[in-house]
Amino acid sequence: HLRREDHDLTSRALGEWWAAFSPRLPSVTAELTSLGEVDLLEVERAYDALAGAVAAHSGAPSRRADPTLGDTAASEVLVAVRPRLFVSWNQSVRDGLGWWGGSGAHYRELLSAVAASLAGLADRLGTPATALPARLGRPDMSPAQIADAYLWVTVTRRLNVMKEFGRRATTAPAD
Repeated sequence: HLRREDHDLTSRALGEWWAAFSPRLPSVTAELTSLGEVDLLEVERAYDALAGAVAAHSGAPSRRADPTLGDTAASEVLVAVRPRLFVSWNQSVRDGLGWWGGSGAHYRELLSAVAASLAGLADRLGTPATALPARLGRPDMSPAQIADAYLWVTVTRRLNVMKEFGRRATTAPAD
């Protein structure tokens, strides 16, 4: 949604955001399942500042305001700077999970829900959440990256995992 000719403005907005918020983001080595409420509140603030950053010119006299980076792009920037920690937050995911807005508070709520789901899965499998990737055959990914992929497949792409793969996993081979 940003114009190529606004690259300098977009870069400046991202640079200013990074200077202000990078020291406040969780560490590169942090895991989503280990974030506390204080960490999540900082993520909410960073997300809101990023989503609200003016990142382009409107390009049309009829538009009253210059476009901001926006909700989806804000989450994608967070994923880009901490790929093992954050999950994407596009309109399909917001709609599919019942969020009507894309505020930082809602993004924090999503991260909390994903962390709780990962912790629940880890409990059911009898393994620490940090060991989920190896247990699921994806040792190169983080738990957050696995959750991000799961949301993309099941919510954004609307694939019914149990319908597509459940029967094959439980069907006995033919004699």
